[in-house]
Amino acid sequence: MDEYEELERIGKGAEGTVFLVRHRRTQQTLVMKKIFLRSSRASSMQEAKILSQLTHSHIVRYHDSFLDAKEEHLCIIQVQIFLISCAPRSAGVSMRSLEAYVTCVASIMNVDMVDLDQ
Repeated sequence: MDEYEELERIGKGAEGTVFLVRHRRTQQTLVMKKIFLRSSRASSMQEAKILSQLTHSHIVRYHDSFLDAKEEHLCIIQVQIFLISCAPRSAGVSMRSLEAYVTCVASIMNVDMVDLDQ
């Protein structure tokens, strides 16, 4: 986790938390799914392995994965999808949060998204 700086928590569910993070060396903005490993350790590790091997337009691109220091969480780092401007500014939601949220939802739902950061 030392390689990544947590910028903002953008979601939380029963299985974990999603953060917007920045790679300290490259300054690339990414999304980190921090998954609780209580009962789903094997399936979570399998998810990371499968994501690392996939390249498909319907799947948000894998960047990295690792266990946290206490080995209580699996952290899966994925490339953030950038949006041009689809939310009204008056909504009170930062564009950065919206972009990261859409990235997370796209990875869960296998929505076809365009990564403009390539």
